Amino acid sequence: MPATAAARLKEIRDFALSLPGTQPKSPWPGHDDVAVNDKTFLYLGLHDGEVSVGVKLPVTRAAVLALPKATPLGYGLGKSGWVSIRFEPSAGPPGDTI
Repeated sequence: MPATAAARLKEIRDFALSLPGTQPKSPWPGHDDVAVNDKTFLYLGLHDGEVSVGVKLPVTRAAVLALPKATPLGYGLGKSGWVSIRFEPSAGPPGDTI
């Protein structure tokens, strides 16, 4: 059975919140982000039925940007190594990728 967007976002968020020192952060409507010491390290959202994940990838940025639907994160964050990737909820990304 394909995962719904909400279920996929919850899966990713739950994994992130299982890491030491993390806490939820929701700076904008429609975002359910995760932070450490009130500093966001994972942006999560839904856009046009797709799950959107934004992370800072100083080492693997170029490799991830080669993936379909991966772009530098907006608002100028892409210049600092932040990447956004969108995917259909039923299509991934696999848990080991996250």
